[in-house]
Amino acid sequence: MEEKNTSFLIRTLSGVVWAGVFLFCAWYGSTWRWVILLSLCVIGGVYELHNLTREKGRSAEPFLSGLGALVILVGTWFRGVEGLAYGALAAVLINALTVLRREYTGALDIFARSVLTSFYLGLGTGAALLLGRGDTGGPLLVITLAALWIADTAAYVVGSLLGRHQLAPLLSPKKTVEGLIAGVLMAAAGVWALEAFLLDADIPGKYTVILGAVVALAGLLGDLAVSAVKRDAGLKDTGSLIPGHGGLLDRLDSFLLAMPAVYLYLVSLQHAGLLSGILS
Repeated sequence: MEEKNTSFLIRTLSGVVWAGVFLFCAWYGSTWRWVILLSLCVIGGVYELHNLTREKGRSAEPFLSGLGALVILVGTWFRGVEGLAYGALAAVLINALTVLRREYTGALDIFARSVLTSFYLGLGTGAALLLGRGDTGGPLLVITLAALWIADTAAYVVGSLLGRHQLAPLLSPKKTVEGLIAGVLMAAAGVWALEAFLLDADIPGKYTVILGAVVALAGLLGDLAVSAVKRDAGLKDTGSLIPGHGGLLDRLDSFLLAMPAVYLYLVSLQHAGLLSGILS
């Protein structure tokens, strides 16, 4: 019992520190704090993905894929959406340098995995930069992060107590349909309350509710995607950097798909004339 309590305390403390760092950096929008934090996440994510896949000889080229992801992030930092597009094109060219390897066996596989790694990490963090660029970028980032954490917590609690129907038994046996429903509903209600009473992200209430649901669903997809990679590698966690939680990607898996999903959702609202001025 004492060991379990100690483990719970470590997990809680590391989780609070992790959340505090992200909230502090995100609150100021796309400033140097946020871009440095995201750059460190890219570097750590490349390292963990490399370790996950190298055991089976199917690893991406870590230096090139990491450089490609950082180019996407830096391009976004300087030129916004245009810079993200240019960075993505540059990432493909950078990863094409894998052909200079002396051993060409599996060259196509290595190239494809390297490009995917660059896009997965670069586009996910790039979208997080884009969300923070507007006048209400800080509150919008905090609301999105809160939606992720609310959905994850609600899904875990409800799934543990009331879960009866497994959602993805082969990938994550503990995830349930009941937990998913609870996560979506609580994320939607939570971000609506945050926007209405505490934070001003300049989004009408009904669209904020949908935003919470988008975050919960995209976050779940990101979680399951990384779970599939871990299953294939035969590992429980992506690493051990965060005590009680595992590796960086164990905490960033939902984030990396939720950020692009939220950005595309808000851009769609703007193009439809339902929202204005929130994204620059």
